[in-house]
Amino acid sequence: MKAPKTYYVSTTSNTHCFCTNALVLYTVVFSEFELTDYHQNKVPAWLLNISREPPAIRGEGSNHRDSLVGPTIQAIIIRFLKERSTDALCYICDAAGGLASGRHRLFQRWFRQGQTKMVKYDSKPYHQQQDIYASIVMHTSHPNRLYVMDAFYKTLDYHYPEEVLYPIPDEDWQLGRFSTAPVTPTLISK
Repeated sequence: MKAPKTYYVSTTSNTHCFCTNALVLYTVVFSEFELTDYHQNKVPAWLLNISREPPAIRGEGSNHRDSLVGPTIQAIIIRFLKERSTDALCYICDAAGGLASGRHRLFQRWFRQGQTKMVKYDSKPYHQQQDIYASIVMHTSHPNRLYVMDAFYKTLDYHYPEEVLYPIPDEDWQLGRFSTAPVTPTLISK
């Protein structure tokens, strides 16, 4: 099978850059990251950060489709994980501009294109209801795949629990003391 055409990528350490025909500069950075398992042990992973300059060509979040961007980013990710077959890569979509869901769909599309040797786990629906879209990618042959997947979900659950319970509503809290009104916990759900 013929490899898809990609842009030329300039690489320094864990930073990869490429420029599109429309003069958009993409930067893909891999940085060390830690997940936490159920026993509060640190589980090493990598964090993927994708940025572009200018951030938008036709307005906020709107860019023309460039058929080479997806294969280029996919090739960068595949090469990175190929060199680190026992590592996992986390991608957390930036919620800026309310575009986390769109960024997640774009990452889904890039990941699906011809990907067979990697497995991806996504944030749970209740995380996504809080506008938290995240994924973890690793080789299907990763020796601790289920453990790392579990730590990924544990980390998300720790920072973004399914139910957010605020025991004292703001209107019942006055100058550091409870008011005389009865206090009932307020369950916030989106």
